[in-house]
Amino acid sequence: MSIYDKDSTVAAVVLYEHANVYLDPDNDYNTRTDYYYRIKILNKSAFDLANISIDLYKKERIVDLKAVTYNINEDSRIVKNNLMDKDIFTIQNNEN
Repeated sequence: MSIYDKDSTVAAVVLYEHANVYLDPDNDYNTRTDYYYRIKILNKSAFDLANISIDLYKKERIVDLKAVTYNINEDSRIVKNNLMDKDIFTIQNNEN
């Protein structure tokens, strides 16, 4: 897809967004959220939309973070790139 049929002026389209929230028996039955998000970037002006921010409160933490980008190279082949640890940033906004 290079153009979104319903609105040809958009720079990106969210293809999928879903979250599962449940009690995790492997983590003392604390709440766990599995979050899935897929976006199609249609042009360079939307590159910043690929940056995902996850807000955490107090004792919440992130476990097993995975992210992948898919690009098409000059040979029209799909190239898969996994998120690297150096590309993950943590910022503390306040004590919570």
